[in-house]
Amino acid sequence: MEITLQISSLLIIVLGSTGILLSISTGIFCLYNRRRSDQSTLILSTLLIIIGLTLFNETLATSGISNRFKNLYFLPLNFSLSIAPLFYLFIKVKIHRNFASVDYVHLLLPVLQFFIFMIVGFQSIAYKTKLWNNELFRAFLNAETILFIIGIFLYAGLAYKLVNRSYDDKLYWKEDLRKWLLRMVKFFFFIATLELSLFIGELILSTRFGQVVYVFRALVFVLLIALLVYNTIKLLYPISIYRSSPIITAIDPAESNKLQARIESLMNQEKIYLNPDLSIGILSEYLGTSQKKCSKFFSATLNTNFKQYVNNYRVKEFKRNITSGTYDSWTILSIAFESGFDSKTTFNRVFKQIEGITPSKFIKESKK
Repeated sequence: MEITLQISSLLIIVLGSTGILLSISTGIFCLYNRRRSDQSTLILSTLLIIIGLTLFNETLATSGISNRFKNLYFLPLNFSLSIAPLFYLFIKVKIHRNFASVDYVHLLLPVLQFFIFMIVGFQSIAYKTKLWNNELFRAFLNAETILFIIGIFLYAGLAYKLVNRSYDDKLYWKEDLRKWLLRMVKFFFFIATLELSLFIGELILSTRFGQVVYVFRALVFVLLIALLVYNTIKLLYPISIYRSSPIITAIDPAESNKLQARIESLMNQEKIYLNPDLSIGILSEYLGTSQKKCSKFFSATLNTNFKQYVNNYRVKEFKRNITSGTYDSWTILSIAFESGFDSKTTFNRVFKQIEGITPSKFIKESKK
């Protein structure tokens, strides 16, 4: 059977294929290479994969391929209603490091969408054709598109509010993270506005120009994917996020004393140990020295290593938070995340190693 496609359909396939390969391959790569405890990378990588699958489904429909191969109708590859909630959850986890139980409510509509297409997707062609001619089901498909647009606006707004509310202090490294997250939120607002314009344009334009809208939508998806890929890679290499230079006043002219004074200033005044993304690479950038020299300073001068040094500050912060009484209603894990730790396992191991008792026993004894 000879297959001929319009130029617009070919463009949709080319753009769609580019976005699909870029998003799914990057998502899998980041899932494989992420730090085990980094939930934010897990969410953003998952988001990339489901956008790739959704774009694949969209490409089949808008290019006309599904019309030629009826068995491709309504495959369970449409995750459009998952995109906005997952983006919001990524922002929330990046800020607070963990989920609250109520956060799973955001996934109810995406799960419902998935199950509907799972039920429909593997039915016979005759059943799918009958369903397509059903006005109620077509109304559901239109409502799905509208909910997708509303969802992006809604969750981008929630994310914007969350970012601005959570970074009310003036620590320079937190400002770096805030600006980075806000750029992503603003781009989602742009995508929502563009998608709404395209949806309206598709309703009022003729079929011929409607195909141009599909081409443009495919381009928009590729741009969205490119931005997410760029920022997902940044999560793997966070030194590209924290670019500001701290203001440090050197005290001792001797290099070792000078370096120690600068590190203590960063820890005690800027509290960079609260940043779970902190690495020796980021610290050496702040200090204006090489990573090798920074590592050597910890081992030769302080008789420790970078992780032990930073974790000591984090344990002290945790103890202060416990004894202050401010976080009495919080869980132990939430207070640990607030103190700069990014993993329950690491926190428990480090705390017992430093204090000689478990966090639970410390809390119990501190309340006596």
